[in-house]
Amino acid sequence: MSYLEIQDLRVRYGEQTVLDGVSIAVEPGERLCLLGPSGCGKTTTLQVVAGFVVPDAGHVRIGGRNVLGDPPERRNIGVMFQSYALFPHLSVADNVGFGLRMRRRPAEEIRRRVGEALDLVRLGHAGAKQTRMLSGGEQQRVAFARAIVIEPSLLLLDEPFSNLDARLRQEMRSELLGLLQKLRIATIMVTHDQEEAMAIADRVAVMRAGRIEQVGSPAEIYARPSSLFVARFVGESIVLAGKVAALGGDGGDVVDVPGAGRLTGEGIAPLSVGEQVQVLLRPQHLQLRPVEGAPAALPGWNRLTAEIEQVLFLGHRTECYLRLGEHRFIVWQNTPLAPSLQAGARALIEWQAQDTLLLRAER
Repeated sequence: MSYLEIQDLRVRYGEQTVLDGVSIAVEPGERLCLLGPSGCGKTTTLQVVAGFVVPDAGHVRIGGRNVLGDPPERRNIGVMFQSYALFPHLSVADNVGFGLRMRRRPAEEIRRRVGEALDLVRLGHAGAKQTRMLSGGEQQRVAFARAIVIEPSLLLLDEPFSNLDARLRQEMRSELLGLLQKLRIATIMVTHDQEEAMAIADRVAVMRAGRIEQVGSPAEIYARPSSLFVARFVGESIVLAGKVAALGGDGGDVVDVPGAGRLTGEGIAPLSVGEQVQVLLRPQHLQLRPVEGAPAALPGWNRLTAEIEQVLFLGHRTECYLRLGEHRFIVWQNTPLAPSLQAGARALIEWQAQDTLLLRAER
């Protein structure tokens, strides 16, 4: 049985529907990320689970028990807020021990558990400091220690990296993952950052307009998106409009793309001849080759000829932007480009048919 079960949650504020039938489950020790744009319902879902928002309909069960009638303090949930919500007038140790004092734990137990939590986040030396004296990363670790010191059965993280700069976000992402793997607490993390979700989650739930669009492992969400919305939200993508010309040919289904020609790919769902589709490509799957002296295209590969508009060298990779009529392509190359592949030159874009995903056109 799942440790946390969310069933058909519905929340309305006046005429606005914030959650529209959200259902999902979290297994013991699992890390689930709610991923989506601002306003999609991620944080509201978290607030309902925590007990800060009462839904209009639905159920939340923790360990098989419906907790919607319980106040937040009776749910044994650790919460790490987006703002960290640290008390500036209290020391680091007093901040971490706040939840234990509210539960009226003995002073010696509070001292011991606070010390263990601070050691876990590598701040054992900082217990006497004021939180305003800490860096952003240290404040985040204090907030995490405060969330886990109560030994929660469920941990909720609301945009935990939003207050950090880009370099510190990467460092703390790795550190947080290590802590979660060590603690093995069922965790829900809210984020709008796809890299954070993909790096930390066992499963990702992509949300859109109060609903869950798709749930799966990071690899499944990326490789087999259920919709164009998911595809565009999780990873860089190139999208072409086309019509199915034939089914089940060598390498997959055949699609006519106006201005680009005939391409072969794999349908996410069964398609029919004449159906309008969106052709999804990922920049890292495409390869560039000079037009002059190129051999014939290999079986099972697609090939187009386009003009290079711009070449950007970024150190770890080169980004090439190409134009073919109304279509614009971006290609990521990790190897040096041929000398002839410069802005203004024509080049071949090649990729395997199996890396071409065909999605039903959204209306």
